[in-house]
Amino acid sequence: MVGVLLITHGELAHALIQSCEMVIGHSEKVKCLPLHPGVEIDAFREDCKSMITSLDEGNGVLILTDLLAGTPSNVALVCQNGLNCECVSGVNLAMLIEALTMREDRTLKELKQAAMEEAAAAICDLKHNLEKSKEAEN
Repeated sequence: MVGVLLITHGELAHALIQSCEMVIGHSEKVKCLPLHPGVEIDAFREDCKSMITSLDEGNGVLILTDLLAGTPSNVALVCQNGLNCECVSGVNLAMLIEALTMREDRTLKELKQAAMEEAAAAICDLKHNLEKSKEAEN
């Protein structure tokens, strides 16, 4: 099974995991690493590497971060060197649900692609989609 690591500013990672558990229940091999003000970046980087190593059972780790070019993403990028992991920024609940429910059936690279596709599909204009749906019914 592919491990999943969420790295975000503040408690967003914890909140996403809690919200995900409301939808799909508890998941194994998922951890979060929140970045708080005043954290020493070298220590944060070492914590990241340690979590990746602990989550990897041989199938790799999918790292989900909150913001492109933010510290969590930059640290994840550096930590990828020499470790079996892939990283995607822009985490949202749809992406996390996809990653946690599909990771037993997919390789790390396949899971990364599926998570990105699900995240993009979840972003839509609700009013427009409702109107399209009503038109299709008629």
